[in-house]
Amino acid sequence: MPEAVSPTPKTKSNRDNITQYRKNATQVIRLNDKCWLCGEAVDKKLKHPDPMSKSVDHVVPYVESQDHSIDNLRLAHLQCNLSRGKKKADAVRVTPYSRKW
Repeated sequence: MPEAVSPTPKTKSNRDNITQYRKNATQVIRLNDKCWLCGEAVDKKLKHPDPMSKSVDHVVPYVESQDHSIDNLRLAHLQCNLSRGKKKADAVRVTPYSRKW
């Protein structure tokens, strides 16, 4: 009779990761008012895909850290967040996007 194989330890499911991200992102948005990349105020009433709408950025990119903790999340303008991409936080200086054209 073959030997019983013990199940592999379960890791966090994708659903758990998404739930943790949404919970922490909501708190980051609620507690902060300025974009951590450019320092300008974030209008939380603007909706995606407006470049100045709110978004939540990972300080250490998620692909490197797999970390959705509050310590790794910051409020940012969508434009600033997209401009940063996967670059390290200390390598980025974002110029604020002007809406006065």
